[in-house]
Amino acid sequence: DGDISVGAFFRARLGNEVLENLIEPLMGGIYGTDIDKLSLMSTFPNFKEKEEAFGSLIKGMKDEKNKRLKQRQLYPGAPKGQFKQFKHGLSSFIEALEQDVKNKGVTIRYNTSVDDIITSQKQYKIVYNDQLEEVYDGVLVTTPHQVFLNWFGQDPAFDYFKTMDSTTVATVVLAFDEKDIENTHDGTGFVIARTSDTDITACTWTSKKWPFTTPEGKVLIRAYVGKPGDTVVDDHTDNELVSIVRRDLSQMMTFKGDPEFTIVNRLPKSMPQYHVGHIQQIRQIQAHIKQTYPRLRVTGASFEAVGLPDCITQGKVAAEEVIAEL
Repeated sequence: DGDISVGAFFRARLGNEVLENLIEPLMGGIYGTDIDKLSLMSTFPNFKEKEEAFGSLIKGMKDEKNKRLKQRQLYPGAPKGQFKQFKHGLSSFIEALEQDVKNKGVTIRYNTSVDDIITSQKQYKIVYNDQLEEVYDGVLVTTPHQVFLNWFGQDPAFDYFKTMDSTTVATVVLAFDEKDIENTHDGTGFVIARTSDTDITACTWTSKKWPFTTPEGKVLIRAYVGKPGDTVVDDHTDNELVSIVRRDLSQMMTFKGDPEFTIVNRLPKSMPQYHVGHIQQIRQIQAHIKQTYPRLRVTGASFEAVGLPDCITQGKVAAEEVIAEL
């Protein structure tokens, strides 16, 4: 597919200044990686496709802009923006999904790990850590690659995942009374270039982006910590991470009091790195799985995309393939 890095692609077309101050904070932040290693064809193939179709990246982007303008004219009442949120948070989605599958007779095993997946005639035997063994006609694996290597690590086709890097990140939530914080900036947040002297990589003003999440008179902020190759999340306690975030944010806003509460959410090795050539490797692995493990699929963030909508799509496709083979 002529894969190259995101950094190389945009540096050659837009220059280093645009790359470092616009492209890298936006695209590198999504994947928590070095954009000079990040695979273009695994993440943003549309840019290359637009360039090939129109002869230049700029012409391709103008075409995309015109299409969106026409779409807005056709549907003037349509909501703007791609980001949505559940009124009671993402946990409400998980809880509703959990209740729905239970109502359909699905058994959910909590606090149980899988020791092994064994091919048993035309079925699969799942060995749980409590020594229980159950046999299934089809299996769908959606764990991180660090986990599914426990079951498929002896298969050489999975060796690619043994060397796949993953970045550790954390989110730090700060809740203030509005009198204790002064933020004159417009917008709903910002991203930061990796060349900056901050440890945070981005910040969302949650109470502005999704006002329904925050009571009147309160301010909710979520900052992101963790850059490729650094160990800031591993090296500091929760309280220290909160202090680091407040220090960095104080360059953009004024704190007049302490937060009413803070929440630190650590995501160790949670961002798989899609280096150049990733998509070719994944296609080979997926073809091997289909041929070697009928009625079994392995998918998730380590394969094609890390975003929630994309992971849901991957799960649906994999489930449909398993069902079709039963």
